[in-house]
Amino acid sequence: MLIGRTEEIAKLDALLDQVRDGMSGVLVLRGEAGIGKTALLNATALSAQDLSVVRLEGIESEMQLGYAALHRLLLPYIPRLEHLPEPQRDALQSAFGLTSSAPPDRFLVSLAALSLLGDVAQDDPLLIVVDDAQWLDRESVAALVFVARRLQADRIALVFAARESLEIGETFQGIPQLWVSGLDKDFARSLLTASVSNPVSYRVAERIIAVTRGNPLALMELSGELTSEHLLDQAPLPDPLPISDLIEARFLRQVRALPADTQLILLVAAADPEGDPDTLRLAAEILDLSVGAIEPAVDEGLLVIHPRVEFRHPLVRSAVYSGATTEGRRRAHHALAAVMDVGQDSDRRALHMALAAVGPDEELAAALEQSAAQARSRGGYSAESSFLVRAASLTPDPQRGAGRLLEAAHAAFLAGNASYSESLLGQALPYLVDPIEKAQAQRLDGRLRNTLGQSHVAASLLLEAAREIENVDRVLSHHSLIEAFLVCEQSQQFTEGTTAVEIAQTALDSLSAQSTPPTAADMLLKGVAMRYAGTYADAVPAMREAVRAYATMSFEEINRWTALGAPLANELWDEVGLRSTLGRLEDAARALGALSDLQTVLIGLAAIEVRAGRLMEARERYSELQDVTGAIGDFVELYALFDVDLLSWQGDEQARAKAAQLVEGGTAFCSAALTHCANLSLSIFELAEGRYEKALAAAQSVADADAMGYSCQALPTVVEASMRCNNRDVATGALACLAEQATASDTPWALGLLARCRALVADGSSAGALYEEALDHLGKTSWRTEVARTHLLYGEWLRRKKRRSEAREQLRRAYEMFETMGARAFAERARVELLATGERARSRRAETAHDLTSRELQIARLAAQRATSREIAGQLFISANTVDYHLRKVFQKLGIASRRELAGLLPDEVGRLA
Repeated sequence: MLIGRTEEIAKLDALLDQVRDGMSGVLVLRGEAGIGKTALLNATALSAQDLSVVRLEGIESEMQLGYAALHRLLLPYIPRLEHLPEPQRDALQSAFGLTSSAPPDRFLVSLAALSLLGDVAQDDPLLIVVDDAQWLDRESVAALVFVARRLQADRIALVFAARESLEIGETFQGIPQLWVSGLDKDFARSLLTASVSNPVSYRVAERIIAVTRGNPLALMELSGELTSEHLLDQAPLPDPLPISDLIEARFLRQVRALPADTQLILLVAAADPEGDPDTLRLAAEILDLSVGAIEPAVDEGLLVIHPRVEFRHPLVRSAVYSGATTEGRRRAHHALAAVMDVGQDSDRRALHMALAAVGPDEELAAALEQSAAQARSRGGYSAESSFLVRAASLTPDPQRGAGRLLEAAHAAFLAGNASYSESLLGQALPYLVDPIEKAQAQRLDGRLRNTLGQSHVAASLLLEAAREIENVDRVLSHHSLIEAFLVCEQSQQFTEGTTAVEIAQTALDSLSAQSTPPTAADMLLKGVAMRYAGTYADAVPAMREAVRAYATMSFEEINRWTALGAPLANELWDEVGLRSTLGRLEDAARALGALSDLQTVLIGLAAIEVRAGRLMEARERYSELQDVTGAIGDFVELYALFDVDLLSWQGDEQARAKAAQLVEGGTAFCSAALTHCANLSLSIFELAEGRYEKALAAAQSVADADAMGYSCQALPTVVEASMRCNNRDVATGALACLAEQATASDTPWALGLLARCRALVADGSSAGALYEEALDHLGKTSWRTEVARTHLLYGEWLRRKKRRSEAREQLRRAYEMFETMGARAFAERARVELLATGERARSRRAETAHDLTSRELQIARLAAQRATSREIAGQLFISANTVDYHLRKVFQKLGIASRRELAGLLPDEVGRLA
């Protein structure tokens, strides 16, 4: 029984009880070395004898091997891979090197791990304990954190233990955590007394407890170092030392007291993260050691060797390895490399060879480069970077070494470690002489600036890189130009060193000189370039080709250029193109498990639902956005602000505060896109409330920015608000811009808004016909908010013309539409106008007989479309068990017993739920 850990044990027991009740639980134990985290994990495992228990330990020497820890965890369950959906199965097999295919998306690998563990837990509840999580490889810890965030009704308990550090706090952000501190004095004294056979004076006990701060392992190990004279206060105690150093020093003294052969074979065991007894035996033979040389270490309790080699405590392994000489470590790694299978363990063999190397060795550097390529093919970008860094250090030629460092920097960037990538790039740059490599470095620098929140300088770097490599690699040059547009679209007025027009002209010059047929990426580039370099009318055909290009792209290509799809379709006022493009983007993001791209898509899909007046459905999209963002773990607070457009249409006062926060974020990140989202939403909120000057200011700021996909959407509000403010000049200017676009795009959406805006500025009786024309055009779209706004404006105009009967008809229709969709402020504006005609509006409360959550409603709709639980899980990035859990709640709330009955409720009734 553990001493003084009642509170911690109670929390861990409660976690196990959750699992026994059919749910899941996650906890991260944090604290310094020796504080008792491993002991708590062991106690939890003992309490879980009715569960299947799986153990995983982070090993420092394995951190360079991508997905190594995840592979160790899931290896026993590889035969179950056939139960997974094909994309997930392929991703996991690729990550583990079981198949040769394109590098998998890291989130798809993570989802596959979640699905596989959920499948295992269907047989028996599962406890997974992960010790020394700070030493897990980057890819594995990302996958396990993803799993931790998605567990719900899977009968899985996942408990991590990690040493305290700032990085660990960031890694596990948002996951329940328990700080394990030292024992209080009474319990520490009890443990100290139980650890020694001699009496301990009160004064000495107080000093030991103070110097160890109640650290249990330090107390026990330190007491073993002290003589009876120390304990009786007849000799001075050692000076205080950092606890981890004190404990490791104690273990290291135990090791150095062993025979030389034992120390060497112990070092081999510490250098091998696999812990395979056969590997240890073979390596011992290479070193002319008897495998029996390990026995003294076993007798000392430092490790066990059956069924696998395991050290008594992670600090023992650390003490053995860090306390060895450089030559000793080289000998150990050389022996391990010699016994590794070239085919099955090529990466580990190369790593051991690298660690055994004495000086520059091009042959070994080339072998490491090959291992890097294999790691990249599995999506192990951190491992790729590590291999290449080591290869660069062994490369005799400084220029070749710099090229490998550049590749390592790119791999680190793909792994999401931008700061490390920046450092590697800085090391490579002084030695790069090849023009292509220098241009690639500049392109990477531009991408890094964007990732590191410096998008305002990224576009110029990407533009210059594109120019440098145009004559050598036109495809890569065009990709760099698209990337330059992407970051320029994001930063816009914050952009330094170039402009969208300059990028556009460069792109058009390059495209005109191209002799090969245009690719889908070329069509996309031309569409965006024409938008900025020519007139709107001239740009329309190219923009339409660009939107259509998404239908011909592979999913991998689509995800590369996700952020341009919706702005292009919006710029064209093309509802059909917008819906089809976002649908294609959504399919690609879900199929590839590309959660970062899915975030962008969900924002676009939510905007469609808002525009269509399906505000509850928009809330579903935003709920999933928050869910996905939570799974990723980055910028959770920022993405929580994006529902500002929904709140604006709902007339919710939160809209104003969220818009202000988005503007602050936009300024901080030099992201004009954020400020445009905020101001477009704010203009609607203020317009509904009748604060026309504020609405005009917000809308005008977007309209004046000349931002693709944003400025056009602000024009109708500018016209309406400026007319309300008696500012006809501003209104006619915005109307002229809208007329140019509507005439060229010739879509019902654009033509309808144009007719409405013309009605707003018209003199005399011609406005009535224009409003009718607007309703006719907009009636061919699904944009119910625009139809309702047109009914409202038409009704207001009719009332001012004293045509009360006709006004009532339009205002009644506007009120009913706004009230039904939940646009409260606009509904109130329509109600007041209707009252002025002498008619009192009837409240139309939406039926909400059932109370399904957004998640339940999502799952219900997919289930009604006959999707299986596994298929639904794959789409929503949750486990099949969680899907079944929510379906049971749906059935209970709806009073049904099967999916067949559920299908009968959709879409009409369930569409009104939540």
